[in-house]
Amino acid sequence: LYSGSHDGSIKILDKEKVACVKVLQEQNYKKSIHSISLDKKIPLLYSGSNDEIKIWNLMYNSCVGTLEHKGHI
Repeated sequence: LYSGSHDGSIKILDKEKVACVKVLQEQNYKKSIHSISLDKKIPLLYSGSNDEIKIWNLMYNSCVGTLEHKGHI
């Protein structure tokens, strides 16, 4: 289970333990996360804020790219 936050973090939650097991966040990144999408074929997670999409590699728990957009996503 994944949860986006207003502080720019993405929490990975364990449903069975009912606990946060990992937090994804870039240093000094504070944009609210409005949407999350998971790629079922490869371990990538996409998070959307007001004007960009972050691409996260779940094997390394790191951001591997940013797609910028003018206006709301």
